Amino acid sequence: MRSFSFSSLAFIIIVSLFSNRAIAQIESLDGWIPFELVKNHVTITVLIKNKPITAIIDTGANVSAISKKTQKKLKLRKSSDMMNIYGTVGKRLLPLTKKVKIELNQDTYKWLQLAINSKLKNIDLILGMDFIQKPVLQINYKDKLIRFTDNDVVNFNKEKSVPLKLRKGLLYTTIQLEGSEIEMLVDTGNAGDMLVSQSSIIENSTLMEALESKDLHEKKSGIHKASLAYKNNKANYILIGHNKIKDVEYKVIFNDNDHKQRLNVIGYNVLQNFIVSIDRKNKLMMLEPIVVEGI
Repeated sequence: MRSFSFSSLAFIIIVSLFSNRAIAQIESLDGWIPFELVKNHVTITVLIKNKPITAIIDTGANVSAISKKTQKKLKLRKSSDMMNIYGTVGKRLLPLTKKVKIELNQDTYKWLQLAINSKLKNIDLILGMDFIQKPVLQINYKDKLIRFTDNDVVNFNKEKSVPLKLRKGLLYTTIQLEGSEIEMLVDTGNAGDMLVSQSSIIENSTLMEALESKDLHEKKSGIHKASLAYKNNKANYILIGHNKIKDVEYKVIFNDNDHKQRLNVIGYNVLQNFIVSIDRKNKLMMLEPIVVEGI
């Protein structure tokens, strides 16, 4: 039987502790932060007034928002300011809090005025585009890691990158759907299928032919008084730059405002296939495939 001295055990423990610290330092320097995928939402924990708050990373919101319940719980003071909030639900005028410090870690924090949204029921906090202070946001859906970093840290491969447009603080890119180009909002806060507005389809003959016109008109007349309704569809494939994704489900969104609202959104069901790198400064999005099936 081989003997094992206390000094040997102590040495192993010390080495193990040193290794763990070294690994932690490397992870810290690398900047990646683990996130939870809650109902397909990228969810992290931040500190507000030294209290942990669950937050969703939402590139489909131009302004960060807090639920009225959480605002009262944290006793965040209201300001006299109001702001137009743009997102997939359109435009809304909401009251703002006074500036509050939101901490991700010791090195990443931001002072923001938060929109107070009474319609946020099961969500404490939405961190929108105003929170993303670093030029580059990266989301690794496979390993559930996220980081906010600088341009020189990420090498944007032109073949894997697609151009972005920035409008009213939101990011848009162009994809090919059913053989036609269509502009889409890049929305990490969209936890479901891709969304395409009825107005975009009506204006595009190729897309119109891809749908059954009878179903389209029947659905339209049936939901005229509703604020939002949809019809499920599936595309044989979509193209984002050089990336081809097969069998993508999407919803055709019907509006009651004479089809003026264009609700074209790509979210989780598309982005989950990639390590997504968004460069706001240079208006680029790099998509590195992480799923073999369907790409």
